[in-house]
Formats: sequence, structure tokens, C-alpha cells
Amino acid sequence: MKKKLTIVVVIFLSILSYSCGEKLTLEQQIIKDISKIKIIKDCNNVPEEAEIANVTFGNLNPVPGTTMYVIAVEYDYILFKETTHVENSYVYFKRGESYDFSKVVGGCND
Repeated sequence: MKKKLTIVVVIFLSILSYSCGEKLTLEQQIIKDISKIKIIKDCNNVPEEAEIANVTFGNLNPVPGTTMYVIAVEYDYILFKETTHVENSYVYFKRGESYDFSKVVGGCND
């Protein structure tokens, strides 16, 4: 019985810490995604070691009848003191109060 109670407490504390964790704004989430998600870097030929800078956003456009949003993003990446400008649109899904990058739909504009 003590083992089950311990497991329940651990699960509860894990859920509590996750839900009380830092919530990112959409802008912060997009900057994090540009810096961390491999498909974004690959589609835009951004080297792994590049620094992301000067991020600007267009309007967040909902796709009618879905939880999908498209956002235009411009940013620079800096590598060996050379700056390259990138413009692209990314697809996000709204989940409650947050947005998740769509690795299936988002990424390349091929």
C-alpha cells in the first residue's frame, strides 16, 4: 500500500510541476522552436551552431474550422560573423492557451 501511495504522490507532483512550469508566449515559443527544432533548421539551411537574432512576426492567421494557425516569421542567423536573413511561414496548432509547432505540416515552403 505504501508503494502505491508513493507512486501516486510522484505522479501528482510530476503533473503539478509540469502544469506550474514556465509558460512561454507565442513569440518566445517560436524563437525557441527556430533555435531548437531540426526540421526548421534543415528547411532553412540554418547550421546547428548558428545564433538566431532579429526575430519578427507577422499576423497569426487561423485556418477556418481548425485549430491550425499560420504565422509569417523573419529572422537572421549569424555564423562566423556573417548574417543571413530568412523569411518563412510556420504552422502551429493551438492547444489550450499554448501553440505547438506542426512538424507534419510546418517547416518548408517547397
